[in-house]
Amino acid sequence: MKKFKLSAAILDMDGTLLDSMEMWNQVGVRFLEKIGVDTSGGLMTRLCALSVVRMAKILREELGVSISAKEIEDSLNNLMLDFYQNQVELKPGAKEFLDCVKQHDIPCCMVTATDMPLIEAGLKRTGLENYFDFILTGRDAVSDKNSSGIFFQAQEKLGRSVDSTWVFEDALYAIRTAKGAGFHVAALYDKTSDTPGCQDQIRSLADIYDRDISNFIKYFF
Repeated sequence: MKKFKLSAAILDMDGTLLDSMEMWNQVGVRFLEKIGVDTSGGLMTRLCALSVVRMAKILREELGVSISAKEIEDSLNNLMLDFYQNQVELKPGAKEFLDCVKQHDIPCCMVTATDMPLIEAGLKRTGLENYFDFILTGRDAVSDKNSSGIFFQAQEKLGRSVDSTWVFEDALYAIRTAKGAGFHVAALYDKTSDTPGCQDQIRSLADIYDRDISNFIKYFF
């Protein structure tokens, strides 16, 4: 088996370390049900995997929810906070892989669009608070994952070269961005992105691919 050099790791959170993407896909619909708005007509598909800010904008401007964007954002965040505090679970192999990275003194960071209070709640529940040198969120990054800036920002802060800094991701768009920027990518399967053709595209782009992140240990150590 070919061994790869891993001098630094950039890890996504939702769908890669935490089994949380299904809740992100449902939170907009759950909010609407809570306030008595009809959720039929393929609404879940339209709202899935959007940021809280983007969901609030759609709910107000396109669906006519009358409360303020701030109130919508707060409600969505409260639903997600309860989930991260009380329900979220680790993806298979997440702790085992992070233990191995830590044991080998490899610089490691998290890059995620999720806001810090939710991150902190999820990491506390799953026992991952002390594994990362730093956490880069969508609010303090130079770009989102549709642009390479966020990955270069993390890589520069980690202090390792691009060719030995690996990105660990589950989302096709983020994998495509990282590969286009010259990073190696270890791709994780997540059931929420198991749509026709999606996993085939992820496999074709990624340097390595698996359903259990701990299986990547054998490629690096």
